[in-house]
Amino acid sequence: LLSNVEMTLAKTDLGIARRYVDTLVPAEHRHLLEVIEEELALTREQLAWVTDGHGPLQEHPVLQRTLVVRDRYLHPLHALQVELLARTREADEPDPSTSRALLLTINGIAAGLRNTG
Repeated sequence: LLSNVEMTLAKTDLGIARRYVDTLVPAEHRHLLEVIEEELALTREQLAWVTDGHGPLQEHPVLQRTLVVRDRYLHPLHALQVELLARTREADEPDPSTSRALLLTINGIAAGLRNTG
C-alpha cells in the first residue's frame, strides 16, 4: 500500500493539473483543485510520518530518475493537449487535424504515464 502511495505521489504534478484547470475548467469549479492540493499535502505529510520522514521513492533512485526523464517528454505533450482541447471547445465545427493531434497527445500521455494514465 505504501509503495503505491509513494508511486502516486511521485508521479503527481499539480503544476500540470493547474494548467488544465486554469484553461479548461469553469471559474466556479476551479476551487476544487485547492481541495485536491490540500489532500495531497496531507497525504505527503502522513506518508512522511509513517516512513520516518523519507520522501516518496527516496529508496528507489533509479525510478526517481526515470520519472524525471519521463516528465521532460510529457510536459510539452500536456501543454499541447491543453491548447488543443481549448481550440476544440472554441470551434464551431470539428477540425479533423485538431482532432487527430488531440488523439495523438492522448495516446502519448497515456503511454508515458503507464499505470497512472
